[in-house]
Amino acid sequence: MLKNAFVTAANGAQGNAIVKQLSNVGLQVFALVREEPQTQRNNVTPIIGDLDNVNNLKEGMKSAEVAVITLPLMFDKQIARTWVDNLIEAIKASDLKQIIFNASGPLPSTFVDVIAVDIKVEAANRLRETGVPITFVATTLYLGNLTAPWTAPAIMNQNVLAYPMPAAQKVAWTSWEVVGSAIVNLIGKIEYTGETIIAAGNESVDGKALSEAFSKQIQQPVQYLPVALADFSAGLSQMMGEVAGSEIGKLYHWLHNDGANYLSDGSNANPESFSYPQASLSEWIAAQDWKTLGANHE
Repeated sequence: MLKNAFVTAANGAQGNAIVKQLSNVGLQVFALVREEPQTQRNNVTPIIGDLDNVNNLKEGMKSAEVAVITLPLMFDKQIARTWVDNLIEAIKASDLKQIIFNASGPLPSTFVDVIAVDIKVEAANRLRETGVPITFVATTLYLGNLTAPWTAPAIMNQNVLAYPMPAAQKVAWTSWEVVGSAIVNLIGKIEYTGETIIAAGNESVDGKALSEAFSKQIQQPVQYLPVALADFSAGLSQMMGEVAGSEIGKLYHWLHNDGANYLSDGSNANPESFSYPQASLSEWIAAQDWKTLGANHE
């Protein structure tokens, strides 16, 4: 197994989960962060910087054998291209043995006219051309979205799980920890070069089944409420700006339609030889501090 890993976007929830899991199995991790982390780990070296600075990337990769690359959510194609330019320059100056590209969402083989998705498709295609063995990780929807300040309080205080997906649509919800465990199990596995691994939950549920799982675990009734995309987009625009609100709305519109196939559990898409630890939906819900999540955002 490779011993040294470079991880981008390590300040974010999913990047931090990846760093923790790599650290827990004994890898030395070089974590690209925007600021010094409050909690230090013996085998984690923070690299202060970002994807805009190629020297930061070169520093992070100089002692690494594998790079785990996650791009932050972005809606400007030129900025994303600059990030990938910098990554490629740093990769070519490194001695990397493996790249794992975490799309942190669906990863179609072709462009779908949704900026948030197409940026990842273009990045994957360009990183493939570096010549370093690369494996891709695609995901479904993150359960962490349900802990957000616009979701968790309604679950706890109004008994409503409101989310912008049709009630009848089944989703194999995933978690940051599941994605991290899939990545850990890909480290050093060059036999999966070129493959796209689906890091998803082990059960596909519709809105009713999702709300029932919450009801059972938090011991109070919860009803699923599908949020209209226009309302969802408008709300995000107020919090994140019009571009983000509009583009995330387009992403979810795609997930309602042609993108719906990317929300399955991946059991038919992944190689039979590949497996990774997963917590069930009920186990994930039970592990969260819902009282605090609800109270913090009232």
